[in-house]
Amino acid sequence: MIRNLLFITLTFFAQAFSLDHFYAARAAVGASTLIGSAVPSGTEPGFAVSAGVLGAQAFYPSGPLWGTELSYTSSAVSRDTSLWSDATGDYTNKVKFSQRYGHLSLGLFVMKSWDFGLGIYAGPQISYLSNCSNSIGSSSSDCQDAFQMFQVDAQITAMYFFNEQFAADIRYVQTALPMDKNGKVKMFPSLLTLGFLYQF
Repeated sequence: MIRNLLFITLTFFAQAFSLDHFYAARAAVGASTLIGSAVPSGTEPGFAVSAGVLGAQAFYPSGPLWGTELSYTSSAVSRDTSLWSDATGDYTNKVKFSQRYGHLSLGLFVMKSWDFGLGIYAGPQISYLSNCSNSIGSSSSDCQDAFQMFQVDAQITAMYFFNEQFAADIRYVQTALPMDKNGKVKMFPSLLTLGFLYQF
């Protein structure tokens, strides 16, 4: 699956861009959280980091661009919980429970840019859950089997071009489907990141 995603994206980048084009490497940091009626009380946002490559070409000269992006994102959420205490015979040991996810995403987008350096692009993406781990106290366990392997997301990004090589952006990504294996638990991951881009 990963090799297929890489092939699709690299094939796109290898095309001869006869029209206006844009392609870059992107690195980003930000915060991830869960929204929905089934999110456990006290769930806190966690740190997220992302890296990827993207490219786009114009529909027609000087027109909007369409493009694709391949990226990997590591994100997390956490909450306070309790463990059993033999000393008190109750759940009195307060510990932090955290859950970290790794997603490989392939996105499509439409982009509009202006001469004063601002650009906006948005579109859908498909994300593959490459890894998932639960941590509670000093122990950890795999949780990949509890969640959907594939997700459908929507993203919108506002970008500012400093010059022909460097740009920065702010991106919001929202998952459209419940994240649990059966698709019934109303928890939806969301992600807000600040990105930095280097254009080739």
